[in-house]
Formats: sequence, C-alpha cells, structure tokens
Amino acid sequence: MTIGTNKVNEFRFQYARRGLQYFYSDAPGGSNVASNIAGFGFVGREPYSYIQRNRAALPVHHNFSWTLGRHDTKFGVDFNYLPLTATFTVNYGGVYNFSALDAS
Repeated sequence: MTIGTNKVNEFRFQYARRGLQYFYSDAPGGSNVASNIAGFGFVGREPYSYIQRNRAALPVHHNFSWTLGRHDTKFGVDFNYLPLTATFTVNYGGVYNFSALDAS
C-alpha cells in the first residue's frame, strides 16, 4: 500500500502445509516381526517403516519504507512459525538378528 508519495507499507502472509505418512505393508507377513539372517536374507517387517509427519509454515512479513529527500529508511519484521509434529519409530515391530556362521 502506498501512503502519499514517499511512504510504502508492505504486508505479506502465507500458509503452507505438508504431510507424510509411510506405513508398513498390508500384504501377508508385512506386519510380522522381521528376521535378519546375515549373508542370506531379510524377511518380515521393514524396521524403519512407520513415519508420520505434519509440517506447517506460517510466515508473516511486515515492512514500512519512508523516503525523505535523498534518504531511504526501511524497517519491519519477518516472523516465521514452523510447527512440526512427527512420529518416527525404529524397530517398532521388532527385529531378530542372526549373525553369519563360519562354515568350519
């Protein structure tokens, strides 16, 4: 907004939201306890498979500019609120680890 010939008032606001949900498989055995046999295979539930995250961004910018002759003055505030809620479960369903055995 222009005020007269030498003043400018600027106000900006934005809202943005981003979410992520990553769950284990609904297929048969997808929610079973995982078994890791070193050098052979990994079966069962993925150990890092439950992530739920929501992030919002609420930036507000308010500036005021004033010109007096050959001098320019600008002041204001920038505020950025970033609330975050997250659930990260590691090995939530359980993992049985079996190390490799020496053939001898």
